[in-house]
Amino acid sequence: MLRSNLSPGFATKNIIATSALCLLIGIAVTRIHLRVQYTLTGYNLGQLKNQEQQLLEERSFLKMQVAKLTTKKHLQVMTKMNEKLPKSDSLAHNL
Repeated sequence: MLRSNLSPGFATKNIIATSALCLLIGIAVTRIHLRVQYTLTGYNLGQLKNQEQQLLEERSFLKMQVAKLTTKKHLQVMTKMNEKLPKSDSLAHNL
């Protein structure tokens, strides 16, 4: 009885409208997803850049430490200190 009151093209228009609405919702959800992924990727990139900077600073510091430890003067001091240490054989006899 209700069907007789509806025009013959109503079902077709309803399907088209529903399909268009679903398509727009799909596009909106996809766009939101891509925007969130873009933001998260930018955030991760920023963290990695900070980590890279920290590692470069640490590498520079360690290079300076190696340079200090391998200078001729430092090596001479270390050699003198090692000469003053008792030999391992004499330690074993003292025990």
